[in-house]
Amino acid sequence: MQSTSLVEIKMSMMNGEETYPLLMNFLPDAAVRKAEVELHETPENRLKGLKEIKKMLMMDKSTSNIDFEDDYLIQFLRHAKYNATRAFQRLRTMTIFKKKNSNLLIPLPDESFLTKSSPNFMLYLPKRCPDGCAIVLCRLGMLSPDEVSMTDIKRLFFISFTQTLRDPMTQINGVKIIHDFTNVSLRYLRHLTPSNLYLLKHASMDCVPARYKAVHIVNESIVMRAAWMIIHRFMTDKIIKRVIFHSDTEGLFDYFPRSILPPEYGGHLDDTSTDDWSRRTNKYQEQDTAGGLRSFY
Repeated sequence: MQSTSLVEIKMSMMNGEETYPLLMNFLPDAAVRKAEVELHETPENRLKGLKEIKKMLMMDKSTSNIDFEDDYLIQFLRHAKYNATRAFQRLRTMTIFKKKNSNLLIPLPDESFLTKSSPNFMLYLPKRCPDGCAIVLCRLGMLSPDEVSMTDIKRLFFISFTQTLRDPMTQINGVKIIHDFTNVSLRYLRHLTPSNLYLLKHASMDCVPARYKAVHIVNESIVMRAAWMIIHRFMTDKIIKRVIFHSDTEGLFDYFPRSILPPEYGGHLDDTSTDDWSRRTNKYQEQDTAGGLRSFY
């Protein structure tokens, strides 16, 4: 993974950029402190948490025969703020989900990212928020039913988020999502079935150990309003309170610096270093195992 070094980041901040890049190869002191304060992470709690969750995994028939990576276990411990029981419950749920939905773990053909626009609808921005959150821009209008199926879309979401969470910086700080509904096809409304919505909700809220800090909706449309009437019923009150609607992109700048958003959203970002991140995470998925993978650093 091409990442940004400590020296490069310090030079960037000296030039007035007060944000970390998405791609890193170390955990800055601020993130270490944040993990300690918000997630109760200390060397002692890491050792204790790993010991406790491994014992629970060994005693459960759904997980006893799986060799889990310590880094993968840390993802769940961080999400649960080092409550080993809660971390185990989520990991067990994730393990069962992966067994039942193994079709969602299969990467898309690599050439589809080069010949079609739909697989690239998720853009991970190259700069993080000042609070360290990763930002993913979901350009839903790029999706075409002629290029990707609903299964492909679910696969792209699941693979992208689980692979991105191999970054300790993202595990600790969380993710902010911007959903852009410009030019969304009405044909996708027929896919908003209870079973599809439950699967997306279950995977994102009950399985994946991501800290969802905010969800921004821009360029509202008839499709979005119809979708929201259905989707919000599957969301927790905690997440609903973090959903923010914007009538236009200008409202985003109450929450994001202009320097980290692309020009088409009114920002000043001209960095395209992460344009192929979805393709890269799709490629990483080829190495995935039931026991997870090591962190990027």
